[in-house]
Amino acid sequence: PGASAWLWVLGEDRQTLRGRVATRMTAEDVTGLECAIGQGFAGTVAAIRMPVCVADIRGHPDVVRPDVAERYGHVSYLGVPVLIGDRLLGVLAQSFPVPHHYTEDEIALLSAFASQAAIALENARLYDAARRELADRTRAEAALRESEERYRRITAAVTDYIYTVRLEDGRVVGTEHGPGCVAVTGYGSEDFAADPELWIRMVDEGDRESVREQARRILA
Repeated sequence: PGASAWLWVLGEDRQTLRGRVATRMTAEDVTGLECAIGQGFAGTVAAIRMPVCVADIRGHPDVVRPDVAERYGHVSYLGVPVLIGDRLLGVLAQSFPVPHHYTEDEIALLSAFASQAAIALENARLYDAARRELADRTRAEAALRESEERYRRITAAVTDYIYTVRLEDGRVVGTEHGPGCVAVTGYGSEDFAADPELWIRMVDEGDRESVREQARRILA
């Protein structure tokens, strides 16, 4: 009766524990909790990655926030590491409002809760990473669409004939002919698609070899 529990989570710097949630503390009080690895009871649990239990913490020098402990009647203390494999995620702590010597069964029970907390924290981390990746991909795709639309508007506004060749590993994999190709050549893009040699036949016969040589240098 009257027991309290709260969860510390390891910060991104991997050096600081911060309060995340608690059963009998206000959100302001629990999120205001902070300690370095090795500092206080929770910091010691994080440093040695083993349970720490104290029957009576009143007046103990390792109490990080005596004001919070007094406000919520924290007298005994049990803290266990929250781990995924060998990776530390935080510390789960529990307290009674009276002096209490913790048993092996009580330590094992809180450790089981810590294992569940570790799974929840890891799932939340993976979800957040996936959400950020999806947001980045969505932004990249939107930027690509905007770039393609800008290119389309530019080519549509140009009165000269724009001929685009797409290359992969030095090989031609596709060609695109701007809307001005009909006015300039008399042929539409479908004509060039149907006859791959049409472009060179439009070149004066005396210039064809030099044009082919120029194309070979570009592709080299």
